[in-house]
Amino acid sequence: MARAIAVVLALLTASHALGENVLILYPQVREPYTKIYQDTLEGIAEVYKGAHTLLAVIPGQPLEPGVVARAAPNLYVALGNDAARELGIVAPEGPVITTANQDVAFKVRHQLAYYPDPDTLLAQLQRFQPGIRSLSVVAETDTNPYQQLVRETLAQAGIGLKVCVAGSLPESAVCYRQLLDAATSQDAIWILHGGKLLEPALLANILSAAWERQLTVLSSNPDHVRRGALLSLYPNNLSAGRQLGDMITACLAPGKCTRSETRYLHTMGIALNERTSRHLGLVISPEARKSADLVL
Repeated sequence: MARAIAVVLALLTASHALGENVLILYPQVREPYTKIYQDTLEGIAEVYKGAHTLLAVIPGQPLEPGVVARAAPNLYVALGNDAARELGIVAPEGPVITTANQDVAFKVRHQLAYYPDPDTLLAQLQRFQPGIRSLSVVAETDTNPYQQLVRETLAQAGIGLKVCVAGSLPESAVCYRQLLDAATSQDAIWILHGGKLLEPALLANILSAAWERQLTVLSSNPDHVRRGALLSLYPNNLSAGRQLGDMITACLAPGKCTRSETRYLHTMGIALNERTSRHLGLVISPEARKSADLVL
């Protein structure tokens, strides 16, 4: 908590500096989720040193237009869906940098999506499981722009991307069964989405089948590594904040932030299950092992 207060004071003090002003909105949430935003704000403050004002968005309390107007921002930053929704009501003209995964109708929206940048995904896949030639994922659509970027990047390394479309948990279960039945030792199952497409019993079945058949499972959730997945690439909130700081600096440059775009995380947290790696017959280099944030 002391670190959080220090970050807030630093941000509020910086808001009095001369030059471009940035209004950073974040949701006021309960513990332990406050740490997500504490780390994100700290990362921003490490990189972006210009004038900025911090504003908490309180659940159930609409954002006051006058408060936003008094901040006189040149750029908005909305952390999370709640902050983005409230900002979209009072200041939809933007430009806005946001981490929200919901589609809020800003005129100019620079989104940092919490998925691994395709180049980062490929680099980590080759580092920890270089024998993979196909990556399979269950998703709600096979036309997602992110999936297309991943497909193009993987193709350059001779790795294919298979997408099984599911709109519900039962459809997702069918997709995972089909992917697992068709998988070989050169295939990896990528659990990218949770929510309505994944639940504990289905996850247990996926990991059990993968263990029995010596198949690689990659996940976006480090808890899945505790349960037997080989590898997890998950958001590192401090690093995400630093990337947001870079985006703020770039967006304030003349002529920038004139059209919407989406970027992805360049630095991910890495969790590795060594028992699973041995079961798969992998030899993890000391360098790769050292790069992991969590080794189980």
